[in-house]
Amino acid sequence: MEKPILAVDLDGTVGDPYAWLPRVNRLFKLSLTEENFHHLKIRCNAGCEHVPSDYYRNNKPIFHKDIGMREGAVEAIARLQERFEIVFVTGRTEDLKEITEKWFADYGLPSDLTVVYLGPEVKTIWTEKYKPVAFLEDSVSQSKAISESGISVILMDASYNRSLEGENITRVKSWEEAEEILVKGLYKEKSAC
Repeated sequence: MEKPILAVDLDGTVGDPYAWLPRVNRLFKLSLTEENFHHLKIRCNAGCEHVPSDYYRNNKPIFHKDIGMREGAVEAIARLQERFEIVFVTGRTEDLKEITEKWFADYGLPSDLTVVYLGPEVKTIWTEKYKPVAFLEDSVSQSKAISESGISVILMDASYNRSLEGENITRVKSWEEAEEILVKGLYKEKSAC
């Protein structure tokens, strides 16, 4: 019997959503903290207007290298693999494949995991074709688009996504909570934060 597909975002969902803040704070003399980081686009946060608009595009490795993992992510992913075909669908681009593979290896994730590198595309391009049973995500714009397409979103809580609510969106504070929802099949029943 085929396993149902579970889509999982990488940065901010599997990885620590705040790991790169100290680097950006140092480079741009900022004082962003987890609690006052309200937008994924750095320039949209108060006091960050001077950060060059092309900074991310020109320095992607800074944002994706040595980002750590959310607590419990590796263990939950290993257990969930028994029930689901896990596909990582990321906003990373192919040029970050080597960094991604090293990150997985450093944290003991299997090297044969499927990773789809979509770049800046809206992830519904992928979900429309593969119809996952749920999508673990942290991005406001991606979560909104995915949930509006009828796919259940399990939203990994972060300071920058706390304003998001909606149908097909279930907010979780931890991987343990996300795993419980997935194992019990609650993603099919829950429809609001």
